[in-house]
Amino acid sequence: MDLKVHKPSIARKTYQYDLLRGGFDGILDTGIETFCLFIAIRHFNAGSGIKAIIASSPWVGMLLSLILVHYASKTGRRKSLCAALPAFLSGACIFFSAQSNWLEVFTLFTFIAYTSKSALIPFLTSIYSDNYPPDKRGQLLSNPIRLTVTCSILFSFGASWVLDLNLDNWTIIFSLIGLSG
Repeated sequence: MDLKVHKPSIARKTYQYDLLRGGFDGILDTGIETFCLFIAIRHFNAGSGIKAIIASSPWVGMLLSLILVHYASKTGRRKSLCAALPAFLSGACIFFSAQSNWLEVFTLFTFIAYTSKSALIPFLTSIYSDNYPPDKRGQLLSNPIRLTVTCSILFSFGASWVLDLNLDNWTIIFSLIGLSG
């Protein structure tokens, strides 16, 4: 991609990392958004309260992101690090949820994972705003988003197929989702 902008090296580096992030993010997104509730219902026989807790977590994450962005800006840390920490926490929690045999532990880890995943969105938006020139931003965001969607679709089909073979394979699926975080 041709990056004739005032900060070509920063834009190019951001673009390359965003392509890498996009692929893994497709797996993490679909894994959290689709399979957490599915496993809670089908494997753990979760009741409506647990389902509501898991389903509410992205909104809790968006609310918490306001506080996180405020305090992160006061630390002076790089925005990329501030975005990486919730992504890592999200992946680690999904990985740990795969090791759980109890609904309560599974719910806690998936709640934290889904909340963390949603909390990193403002950091990414700020990185894009800082590192991509306004006239090229849409063009630079399109390929990583396409990659995210493509990986999400492929992972959804593959993971669904593996779960159709045996629902107990959810631990393998969740371990892969966690590693992608």
